[in-house]
Amino acid sequence: MPSKRVKEELNAPNFHPSPWFDWVLGFASICLGILVGVMKFVVVDLGLSLVRRVSISKKEMVAKDEQQVRIRHVSGQPQEAESRRTSLPSISASHKGISNGVYSVDDKDGLAEVIVLNSKQTVWDNEVKRVIVMIPGNPGNPKFYTEYMTEIHERLKVPCVVLGHTGQSFLSKGKATFSHFHQVEHKVKLMKLVQTRYPSAKFILVGHSIGAWIGTEMLRSLNQDDVSLVINLFPTVHHIGTTPNGKRLYPLLRHLRNPIAELFGILGRLLPSVVLEAMVTWHLKRGKETDPSKCCVEAACSLTYPEVALQAFYMGCCELEYMRDIDHLHYQNHEEKLVWYYGENDEWLTPHHVDDIMRMLPKSTHVHCKKGFSHDFVVHDSIHMAKLTCELMDEYYAKTATKQI
Repeated sequence: MPSKRVKEELNAPNFHPSPWFDWVLGFASICLGILVGVMKFVVVDLGLSLVRRVSISKKEMVAKDEQQVRIRHVSGQPQEAESRRTSLPSISASHKGISNGVYSVDDKDGLAEVIVLNSKQTVWDNEVKRVIVMIPGNPGNPKFYTEYMTEIHERLKVPCVVLGHTGQSFLSKGKATFSHFHQVEHKVKLMKLVQTRYPSAKFILVGHSIGAWIGTEMLRSLNQDDVSLVINLFPTVHHIGTTPNGKRLYPLLRHLRNPIAELFGILGRLLPSVVLEAMVTWHLKRGKETDPSKCCVEAACSLTYPEVALQAFYMGCCELEYMRDIDHLHYQNHEEKLVWYYGENDEWLTPHHVDDIMRMLPKSTHVHCKKGFSHDFVVHDSIHMAKLTCELMDEYYAKTATKQI
């Protein structure tokens, strides 16, 4: 059950806007939609020559991404693979597990991008004993986690897999939208392919933000013996709508997500990729001395595709609306294999939410961040968080080994 403070926040007026407030935002959404439609008309019909000139650099970036998806890594050796839209790997297809690429996970043209890091492993795939699987937050482009997972892969020398969210990258974009509930179903399907490739392995699930909830929900459909550990980084697993960020973003995501996504698309079409990347870098830097990681800048630029932005916004809105109490029976069934890492001053997770989790799951491992890492650690602190994640794994297995003795 949620704490008294969380209950008070759920009943607060700012969490349940009045009908008048909804009407005002709905009217603003219509006006903004009309404005966006006019802007699109200007861009398409009157600014065609400008778009053609600036799209050259954009096409180069697209060609680069298309080339990347044609490369599959099988036992560390590059191999030519099919293009993105022709003969896409299907979950129902009988093939030898998962590799780099885009996979069809839903009948509604749902595609998910997957990144596999296995160049440092020292044994054959069928002899691998441990595999680390990353479940992203939102936005769920797997490229956000490339630097983070690469560092873990370099340290532990085991295969690392990033399961991107359906429709949330350039290579997986589509017209259909999917909630966090759909994402759980899709991740389970992808996990079966991971298990096919590594049949002898035990799996460590690492979930970030909403990925913590998705990863823990996946345990319902996976064999308990196959997953040895679940690490939840900056977890958002219940009542996200009562957090400071949830209260700020919910009205926008509920009423204005479509016109905002279209505005992002207009910016992506008008601006050369160099200018767009410079703007994204400036935004992500946020006054810090170091520049954001290049993989995060590249992943953030994919939000200038309206389909990608809308998918992230829709999923976020569903999280804020439908995530309520924790299913304590399910979580307690896996309590001892759950490791929780809480951020300091995290506006997606208040101290009251942390208290709820710690009170409900006393046998889990709970760690409070003392190093100042932010909720979006992949932007600036991927290397440090990768080191910390490896330490959490070592401490957990050392403690487990001691109990067995």
